[in-house]
Amino acid sequence: MLSIRAHKLVGYLTGATMRPTNGDRDAEEKWSSEDSMVMYWLVQSIEPSLSKQYIALNTTKDVWDTTAKQYSGENNHARGYDIHKECSEFSQGGLSLVEYYSKLTNMYQQLDSHCSFTPINPTDVVAFQRYMDKLRVWDFLTGLNPEYDPVRVLAL
Repeated sequence: MLSIRAHKLVGYLTGATMRPTNGDRDAEEKWSSEDSMVMYWLVQSIEPSLSKQYIALNTTKDVWDTTAKQYSGENNHARGYDIHKECSEFSQGGLSLVEYYSKLTNMYQQLDSHCSFTPINPTDVVAFQRYMDKLRVWDFLTGLNPEYDPVRVLAL
């Protein structure tokens, strides 16, 4: 996304930069070239096993919209469930403590993008955050290697 912004080509994602229809061949060629370049960047940024489905799409906006529909946060309950399950089952294994914490935190950030919470009053936000923090600490402690059992006992 940084390259797309840096090259001032975000309009190809949003559809703001539209294909010229005035018959100007140079403008049409420039549009087609830039759209193909942005589409290439997008497809290359997607996991190879998944990217094949996007190659047949016609424009960058098509790729962007299709990806958004498939992977957008709140409406993708299946992906949210998968991430939640991964978080719950994730364990330290051969990772250092810092690596384990970092990866688990990253997974929770992904999970947060798939969840929505609409508070009824401002205190709900604080209570909900405390509850989520407690669950995440429990997941973290559960996934620690046995050598950290004394720490786990003290933390609980």
